[in-house]
Formats: sequence, C-alpha cells, structure tokens
Amino acid sequence: MRTDVGGSEDVPVALFFRLPEAMGAVESAALRLARGRVLDLGAGPGAHAVPLARSGLAVTAADLLPEARAALRERGIADVREGGLEALEPGERFDTVLVL
Repeated sequence: MRTDVGGSEDVPVALFFRLPEAMGAVESAALRLARGRVLDLGAGPGAHAVPLARSGLAVTAADLLPEARAALRERGIADVREGGLEALEPGERFDTVLVL
C-alpha cells in the first residue's frame, strides 16, 4: 500500500476482506451505529460497505481504484462511485458517513 504522506508498507490482502467479527472496536462501533443512507468513502473492496448493505442499509461506496470498485460491484454493492467526495452529486445527503 502506498500513501501520499508516509511512503509504502506491506498490508495483507485479507485485511480488506475481513469479516465484521475480526474488526477492532472503532470499526465495530461504526458498523453498529450506522443508520439510514450510508456513504463509505475509500471503501476499498467493501469490508464495511458489504455487511452494511447486507443488513439492509442503502450504501453508496466510493473509491479511487478500479479494482476496488469492481470488487464492490461483484460483492453486491449497487451504488459504486469513482473517486471521493467529488463523486457525489450536489445536494446529496447521507445519514452516516464512514471514512475508515
């Protein structure tokens, strides 16, 4: 994984596909507290978006990487956007915004 502030580091691919049971306290709380229409920014392949959508919430997932967006679609996320905040339409509203 490369970042614009800290160089690069090796990250196991499994981290991006972990189940909610394997998440830390902050992520678990975020999933538990999510309500209504959810925006997942930097969604990756959907570690957070997928369980939220499966629980019945309307999820919009945004990511820069085409591979991540393809994985989101393959995993059942219908509203997948390219980019970040700029991928949103003016005036769009969300009840929960995740940036994890």
